[in-house]
Amino acid sequence: MSHAGRRTRRLFYLALVFAAAAQSARAQSVALTTVSDTVYHADGNPAAGTVLVSWPGFTTGDGHAVAAGNKSVILGSGGSFTVQLAPNAGATPPGVVYTVVYQLSDATVKTENWSVGTSSPESIAQVRTVLGTSTASGQLATQQFVTSALANVVHLSGTETITGSKQFTVAPTVPTPTQSGQAVTKAYVDAFVANVGNGNFVSKTGDIMSGPLTLPADPTAPNQASTKHYMDVSSASKADLTGGVVPVTELGSGTANNAACLHGDSTWATCGTGSGSGLTPGMQAVKYATDFGWTITNSADLSTPGAKTISLASCAPGVTGSEQKYYVYISGTGTPEALLVTGGTCAGNNAPGTLQFTTANAHASGYIVTSASGGLQEALIAARFTPTNPTTTAQSGSPHCGAVHAHKSHDDGAIR
Repeated sequence: MSHAGRRTRRLFYLALVFAAAAQSARAQSVALTTVSDTVYHADGNPAAGTVLVSWPGFTTGDGHAVAAGNKSVILGSGGSFTVQLAPNAGATPPGVVYTVVYQLSDATVKTENWSVGTSSPESIAQVRTVLGTSTASGQLATQQFVTSALANVVHLSGTETITGSKQFTVAPTVPTPTQSGQAVTKAYVDAFVANVGNGNFVSKTGDIMSGPLTLPADPTAPNQASTKHYMDVSSASKADLTGGVVPVTELGSGTANNAACLHGDSTWATCGTGSGSGLTPGMQAVKYATDFGWTITNSADLSTPGAKTISLASCAPGVTGSEQKYYVYISGTGTPEALLVTGGTCAGNNAPGTLQFTTANAHASGYIVTSASGGLQEALIAARFTPTNPTTTAQSGSPHCGAVHAHKSHDDGAIR
């Protein structure tokens, strides 16, 4: 019985050992990547034939050793292709690739290289690679890869153009320049500007110059420096001043003309006249305010208060619709009232026109319209003088406050 028990225990422990070994083998197996795709001919038809895959020995990125080998895969219906391979991307030694040979039914033979990653599944386009394009420093590189890598670098010899700005962490060393477009060294610049402010240059903060200063041309702006030529030409037409008096020989010549006046814009021309239409050449020297009084009858309907417009067959001198403080007087019917003229076309020139005002009272037919000041406002307006060269506001003759003063200053009512 004892021998039988020991035999049973031995068989049990042996089974445990085999189970642990199997589990360890499964844990240490290589994780494979499935490469799956469809192979076509160039004309778009599914390909048929055999794909031969071979590889050298290598160690995967996670440390599994893979022995050299090969396998043959027959393309399925419709050109379908599927194979499982150990990842060689990042393997040791660097640059290990799968060599894949297509032997198709139309006698096409093509060879390419694969670099299989760890992501599964992958397509043929994902694993297809060209020798020399990997970034691993230990891999072999093709001429195409080297030429492409060197295409955008600055070479030690030859003429090349650099575009864009470049920043150097260490100042570059350049030879002494011999042409205008070449880079310069610090020593070259220091030697060139060594005498700034003392030799060939003038300091911007102030300096003393010796010798004449030549300007490019006569000044064209008020704050520009002037040349001798500009001053000579400018002063040639000016009179001298000797002891505060202009010499007789430099005085102008001409004939006195009392018909010409010096205007406000420094020109000589015909003397201006007053803008008032009431005083004209040939009138007596003294005019009275009553001479400008006026009275008319009018047929405009003033039977209801409000804004009104009356028409005058002749606008007497001083009667105007544009004066700011001009009044007329309405009487004869209704309650008499003085009205401020607010507009109209009358210009005091004896021509037909209109006057506009707003009545506060009703005036039946038969009313009369007269001057509200007995002619005083009209006289002041007619006597007003408006300069025309240059044109300014009217001078003298105020139709409001000044009218009262003028009336009080002369007991006879005359405007002198």
